[in-house]
Amino acid sequence: MMVVIGIMAIILAVALPAFSAWRESTALQSASETLMSHIKQARVMAVAGNRSVSITFTSSSYTLDATGANPQQFLLSDYSKTLTMAYTAATLTFASGGTANTETVTVQNANGTSKAISVNIVGRAYYN
Repeated sequence: MMVVIGIMAIILAVALPAFSAWRESTALQSASETLMSHIKQARVMAVAGNRSVSITFTSSSYTLDATGANPQQFLLSDYSKTLTMAYTAATLTFASGGTANTETVTVQNANGTSKAISVNIVGRAYYN
């Protein structure tokens, strides 16, 4: 019985760091996909409502339609406590025609891995 427990402890010691890295990379992927989805949603809201729609960024969260009647805040800590966000401007604004100010938002995890999402002047969002 002790031999089996010893073997299981060795396997667990080897697998645990790999599992932690996998979990962090999955959290990064989920957070960046959700952010990309919200950026696209903001553009659709701007065109459909014929109004400006903005996303305001902080290092740990972002707010969709911050100036609208129903702002929604999203926290990176919902995915992982180690995710942070970097950006060139604190606000991404879509005009009523769907055009936007050029912006790049980068989501990074504790391992140093990052995903960058860029929005060009015509409002198209894409991964860098």
